Amino acid sequence: MGRQLSYLVSSLIALLALAGAPAFATSFVMVADEALADQAALVVEARLLGRGPAAASGMPVTDYLFAVERVVKGEADAAVVTVRVPGGIRADGRGLMIWGAPRFADGGRALLFLSDERQGPRRVLHLTLGAFHLRELDGGTVALRDLSQLQEVRTRPDGAAVEAARADRPRDGARFARWLEDRAAGRRRPVDYFVDLPAASLRRVVEPFTLLECPFIPETPDCEGLNMRWFEFDTGGGIAWRAHANGLAGIAGGGFTQFQAGLNAWNADAATPIKYTYGGPTTATTGFSDFDDLNVIIFSDFQDDVPGGDFDCEEGGVVALGGPWFDEAERGTFKGITYLPIAGADIVINDNTQCFFQNNPKVAEEVLAHELGHTLGLGHSCNSTSSCNASATLNNALMRWSVHDDGRGAALQNDDRAGIAKLYQPAAPATPAAPTNLQATAVSPTQVNLTWQDNSNNETSFRIEIQPPAGISIPPFAEIASTGPNVTSFSVTGLQPQTGYAFRVRARNAAGDSAYSNIDSAVTFFTPFVCIEGPTTLCLNGGRFQVDLGWLTAQDDGLGQGVKLTDETGYFYFFSPQNVEVVVKVINACALGTPRFWVFAGGLTDVNTLLRVVDSQTGAVKTYENPLGAPFQPIQDTNAFATCP
Repeated sequence: MGRQLSYLVSSLIALLALAGAPAFATSFVMVADEALADQAALVVEARLLGRGPAAASGMPVTDYLFAVERVVKGEADAAVVTVRVPGGIRADGRGLMIWGAPRFADGGRALLFLSDERQGPRRVLHLTLGAFHLRELDGGTVALRDLSQLQEVRTRPDGAAVEAARADRPRDGARFARWLEDRAAGRRRPVDYFVDLPAASLRRVVEPFTLLECPFIPETPDCEGLNMRWFEFDTGGGIAWRAHANGLAGIAGGGFTQFQAGLNAWNADAATPIKYTYGGPTTATTGFSDFDDLNVIIFSDFQDDVPGGDFDCEEGGVVALGGPWFDEAERGTFKGITYLPIAGADIVINDNTQCFFQNNPKVAEEVLAHELGHTLGLGHSCNSTSSCNASATLNNALMRWSVHDDGRGAALQNDDRAGIAKLYQPAAPATPAAPTNLQATAVSPTQVNLTWQDNSNNETSFRIEIQPPAGISIPPFAEIASTGPNVTSFSVTGLQPQTGYAFRVRARNAAGDSAYSNIDSAVTFFTPFVCIEGPTTLCLNGGRFQVDLGWLTAQDDGLGQGVKLTDETGYFYFFSPQNVEVVVKVINACALGTPRFWVFAGGLTDVNTLLRVVDSQTGAVKTYENPLGAPFQPIQDTNAFATCP
């Protein structure tokens, strides 16, 4: 396995909505600034000095070292405060990355709302919601939160959930800090610190069916940008899931049926080999404290894996954490793309979430199916109200930013299918490469042997086609035989003596046919014959070469009428003696130092023609075809007949 650097990516760390709200992995109930200010034991403006892994065992975490520049609320024990964030790399190399956990850039400044741990590192309240990045802008400071991995839902006074109308607003850093100081001192006053910035600077554009990527971790930057997938499906394997025996609180029957419906939703796509199986209940409670080679949904937070404590029905909080584990050092290739192979996956549901599900089995079914989509390697189809509303396809997806809660349950839509097709649908088989160097050799009055070069490694057969000699028209090629794969020769028998035939070959597999090979010809029966000149036959070069020509138009066909001009030259007409169509000559080049007879021809036509030249001494045949509608291409074949008298 190489270095054991496995990451849990696209955790379904979900600051999820209150009961009945649209929800999934990265939705959250906004914690008001007043609540953040009141809940925080320490609020500081600080600059990041460095970071490093912290835990030798248990859930991997990262410690950030901040130099305190200003204490806004509470008392700092030292000039440097350690802030512990879930996710990172343990001393043993096991890694974990959590979406929704704050990330800080070296040297960056932040306004941090911190917990009350006095005997160890502080924690950021509500993950990213308690971490504001301080940015210089036009001579002032703006406080911004990176909520690109989270989306908000809100509740009306009657408790029903509604989607947020706009993204989190930026704050004027100086005014926000003064307001917090006043509140800590007991001076409660109206909010006066929000500012408006262009929407483009606050919103991340998300592609359809985003895929989970290896996160950037300083110790292992080479995996950044790689997507993840299971490779077991490619060879017919499946991935077994277990569910903790306690079941999902708030759902009659414990949510086992809804979880299996989520598994089956992804299996049902016939175009992909996804095979998630249900292995029944389990008592395993390892969760994210370590990778135990089991894929389990745990309906209670036995190991305190979910940061921030139990879910609170009034104030919100984290509902679920989950996603795929993988080893950073491992790589796999699919459709020519490099991926991080998924080694396993887990989902942990936070304690006290029964008020969230409120005995709504269909919303549980949709939420769990959505979470399973993340464990397959999918991200979100869209991640905000505006980006979802911009496309009906994205808005309808199971993997959109929030569940629909309209009774649909676990149901894949077009964008979900497009996402898993990219990750898992096998590429259509390629058609084979065309064979080349076809050679036809007559070996008897009734047999021609064919040989060719096999240029493909995926053919299932080769198809042999023959073109009989021209009669009153140019006959088409017709398939006469097929062979198995990896064959490079074939004997055509049952032919007519003293007859010229043209041949071609193509390869075939399930994807279709290759292009054709070159065309080659042979004349059966090698006994020399005497060329007899006639209305449609020219005998050139001392009568050694018999020349004839067939023609074809969209309305008619026939044989060219030959007129001999010299011993080496003649022409053909089609429609009237006054209308010359094709001129041809056969030249003996042996005296010029090359053991060849040359064939030259030129045409004044664009009809389909097939010119045939037969050596009466050797039986060798050369054919030259001009397609219908194309100007006649000049023929200058100085390698036509490799022989001398």
